[in-house]
Amino acid sequence: MSECSCYAEPNVSMMEGDSWPLLFQINVDGEPINIQDVELIEFTVDGLSKNYPGAVSYDENTKIFSFPLSQEETFKFKNQVTAQGRVKFSSDEVVGVNFGKIDTDLIFVQLVDHFL
Repeated sequence: MSECSCYAEPNVSMMEGDSWPLLFQINVDGEPINIQDVELIEFTVDGLSKNYPGAVSYDENTKIFSFPLSQEETFKFKNQVTAQGRVKFSSDEVVGVNFGKIDTDLIFVQLVDHFL
C-alpha cells in the first residue's frame, strides 16, 4: 500500500466571496505523486467535492493541484474549512489523504500583509 502525505498551500488567500484556487500537493513515499499512476483524485473542501481529472487541474512542473473556488462557493465557507482527498491509483488501490483545516481568516491576513 502506498503512503500518501499532503500539503495545502498556507499562503493562499481566501475569504468569503473570493474566487480563488486552493493549492495542494500529494506525496507518495516522500516524493510528489506520479500523475501517470493516478486514475482519479477526489478533493473535498468543506463538503464541496471536485475531481482530477476534471475541475481540478494539475501543474506538471510544480506538481501542484489547483482546486478552483467560485465566489458563490466561498460565500458558504466559515472561518475554517476542512480539506481531504481520495486518490484512486491505476492499480485500483485507493488511499485517503487529509489536508487538515485551512484557516480562511488567517489566509486573508497573510494576503493583506503581503500586499501592504
